[in-house]
Amino acid sequence: MELKKHVYNFNPTEAQLIVVGPTTYHVMGVKRGTRIRSVAVRVGVGFDGTAAAVNIGDGTGNVFATSAQVIPAAPGLKDGYGTAFSASNGKLYTGDDTVDLFYTGAANATTGACSVIVTYTEEES
Repeated sequence: MELKKHVYNFNPTEAQLIVVGPTTYHVMGVKRGTRIRSVAVRVGVGFDGTAAAVNIGDGTGNVFATSAQVIPAAPGLKDGYGTAFSASNGKLYTGDDTVDLFYTGAANATTGACSVIVTYTEEES
């Protein structure tokens, strides 16, 4: 099995930064038989504004990284330690799904950008 990497760059516009309700951004599609090995978030420009949140998950919620782990206001590389990684070797998908970034903005937000780095393998089905 070859270890693969997918990078999604989230560079929201100012209009997207101020959306107060949670908005879902598609990071990558996941086929049955894919095992997500790790997820990391590199915050390049800290997200400002009160209560801005960045969570990484799939159809079952924030299973890869919570905003408390990402710390969106602080630039740097943050590894995901979500519930999907409590099992050994990551999360194996038995059906098609997606990896998503869930962003909650703040009315006074003006900056913020990050990259989501997903490493995975495609296992035999």
